[in-house]
Amino acid sequence: MMQYWNKFLMIVCCFAYLMMAPRVEAQTFSNDTSLAEIETAFENDTATYAETDVAKIEEEQEETSLIASEDTILEHRAIANSSWEKIKNDKAFTYKKSNTTVKRTSKSINPGKLFSAAMFKVIMFLLVISLAIFILYIILRDSTFNYFKRNKNENKSNIHEDIENIETFTAWEQALQHALAAKDYRLATRILYLEVLQKLSERGIIQYSKNGTNWDYVSQLFQTQYLQNFTQLTHYFDRVWYGYTTINEFQYKTVENAFVNFKKEIE
Repeated sequence: MMQYWNKFLMIVCCFAYLMMAPRVEAQTFSNDTSLAEIETAFENDTATYAETDVAKIEEEQEETSLIASEDTILEHRAIANSSWEKIKNDKAFTYKKSNTTVKRTSKSINPGKLFSAAMFKVIMFLLVISLAIFILYIILRDSTFNYFKRNKNENKSNIHEDIENIETFTAWEQALQHALAAKDYRLATRILYLEVLQKLSERGIIQYSKNGTNWDYVSQLFQTQYLQNFTQLTHYFDRVWYGYTTINEFQYKTVENAFVNFKKEIE
């Protein structure tokens, strides 16, 4: 293609040269003109045509050089792999994604978000179940506690009512163990004292009366061998029961030993 183009340009240049070349008018010589004059004229015409040919040749060379330069510029050049990789890694040639791509990506399903949503639902479900179980536990615990507390109070009331019937009550040991299991050392001291009164009444040492006081029974023991020890037991009982003195397990053991010894004494 380039060769045809060069030939076309040369033809155009030749045509332009023929059109623009200065015309040399034919000279006429008379018969009187000498040979020297004719030769001089011929030499002038030859010089004129030579100058015109030189100018035409120079012009053609310039056009040929220009065409050669254009051919050099339009020559296909290959890019080296290293240069191509450098261009690919150049951030200046990194183009941002279009808005359409961003929107399409935002609408795609994200497994991480899906997993987080599922885990959140599971955690909330477990929290609700745990809260329901805790509330149910509190309700049942309070109900159970109140039930046993009520039974305990009822049993305690029954014991109080039973042991007050000194003349007929016989389950002293059972009542004592019940009080000790509840660590109610105050009630245990009362049980021991009432049991001693029953034994003194059964042996005829005192005359028991529901309206009698503890010191009435002490006065009935004047001039007997039981007065001193029974008076000590009465002091223990009054201080713990009526004085609301709190005693621990160690102190109760001391009081219990005193009652056990006195019961052995009156048997």
